[in-house]
Amino acid sequence: MIKRFDRDKLVSIQVYYHMPDHVHLIQEFIWQTHDNIPDFPRSVKFIRYWHKHIDAVIQEAYLYHTNYWGGTEYIDLKGVYEV
Repeated sequence: MIKRFDRDKLVSIQVYYHMPDHVHLIQEFIWQTHDNIPDFPRSVKFIRYWHKHIDAVIQEAYLYHTNYWGGTEYIDLKGVYEV
């Protein structure tokens, strides 16, 4: 059986954050993993864990992945970590 669309894709998450004691210093963190599209369960778990358990405050977070046609799509994860 041939798979037409492979749901397991390499995704990149780009997080802009600051530490509570250095509000004016924005830092960037990039994480890559394989995840299932279109729900991205592993990526959502990572962002929610960060928001709940890490002192660094997320300013912005974006998820990038290659779509079926070879183009890059990005998703703003604001709704994920503000839930």
